[in-house]
Amino acid sequence: MSEGYTVDTGAVRGVVSKFDDPADRLEDVGKALEAALESAGECWGDDEAGKAFANDYLPCVPDTTKFFAELAKGIRSLKKSVETAMDDYDKHEVKTLKSMPGTELT
Repeated sequence: MSEGYTVDTGAVRGVVSKFDDPADRLEDVGKALEAALESAGECWGDDEAGKAFANDYLPCVPDTTKFFAELAKGIRSLKKSVETAMDDYDKHEVKTLKSMPGTELT
């Protein structure tokens, strides 16, 4: 029979509390990229090569700049999910321990 397992929910919470910084930095990078692209304007020229470049480049810009915000959102969602999982684990752990005769909560 298995001896079970334990989770150091405090340690897990400590790790996921650090997720905000990379999410913030990703948003900042996305905003900086968008601002740089806007300030550069259509710098590729109006000749045949410039038009070919624009044809391939312009459709990708919105998805590229949106990617950073979406990735930051995903990191924050992951953080919230892990925090919720740790809250649930703690609740169930307390409930289980309370139901076991002779077990003291610490």
